[in-house]
Amino acid sequence: MFILLLPGTPTTYYGEEIGMVDTYISYEDTQDPAGCNNGPEHYTETSRDPVRTPMQWDETQNAGFSTSENTWIPVNENYPGLNVQVENSVEQSHLLVYKELAKLRLKKTFQFGELEFQTATDEVVAFVRSYEDSQTYLIVINTSPEEVTIDVSKGNAALPENGTVVIRSSTDTRRETEIGSLVNLAELPLIGGEGLVILIE
Repeated sequence: MFILLLPGTPTTYYGEEIGMVDTYISYEDTQDPAGCNNGPEHYTETSRDPVRTPMQWDETQNAGFSTSENTWIPVNENYPGLNVQVENSVEQSHLLVYKELAKLRLKKTFQFGELEFQTATDEVVAFVRSYEDSQTYLIVINTSPEEVTIDVSKGNAALPENGTVVIRSSTDTRRETEIGSLVNLAELPLIGGEGLVILIE
């Protein structure tokens, strides 16, 4: 959310769009020379293999990445529940949020707009994107694992009391932040790791 909605060109490393995570790779399965050269005691300090496991497409063998008996680097064991096919078929998922963010980037506000940072803490970053007479958006991201309540109405951009949620993290299931909900910007509750995109009227 942060990278996709800031000015500039975002970069996506495959798997980020579905929320893939690093995989434990044993020394025997390690392929990265940097890891192999460090030996079995220290290979995890330099090996890049945990972030290079096969893309998780579906629930079939090898996550649909290959029909071979084995892949060069083992597939993450979480692939039956974390893959493109599953995330496309449910009502709320990391992939669907990613697609909505990519669509939002097509708006003039994000292509040509200004960037202003709002009140932030060590845990929360908030910024506003605006452009001439186009729509204005507030993006708020809680980087901590804890729930917090923050006042994002103060900062470089003058904001009203409320805003309308247009995109939220896939992990958020609260009624208060359903898409289309009006939220109070002076007392905005965020669950751990949550991001919200809020339309400012």
